[in-house]
Amino acid sequence: MKKIIGNLAIALIIGVLFSCNGHYRFLIGQPPEHPSVIMPLSPGDGYIWIGGEWYFNGNSYLWRDGYWTRPRDGIRWVPGDWKRNHHEWYYNPGRWRK
Repeated sequence: MKKIIGNLAIALIIGVLFSCNGHYRFLIGQPPEHPSVIMPLSPGDGYIWIGGEWYFNGNSYLWRDGYWTRPRDGIRWVPGDWKRNHHEWYYNPGRWRK
């Protein structure tokens, strides 16, 4: 019973930490290459392109294609980027920011 409660407490703490953070950091050996992608035509005036980006599926990074969308009032899109921390790389996903 103590082991179950301990495991639940750890899971709860990890869940709270990740839910408070606006993005996740996954350490890897080296950033993967961006695939070659052909950007489709804009669906109309006033749309912005949100470039494709990497996401972590629990085992590895996978590529998510970009898409057209209308900008949101008062905020701008910040593309995701790779950062280096000592000898490891991590990816900050794109996000909307005021």
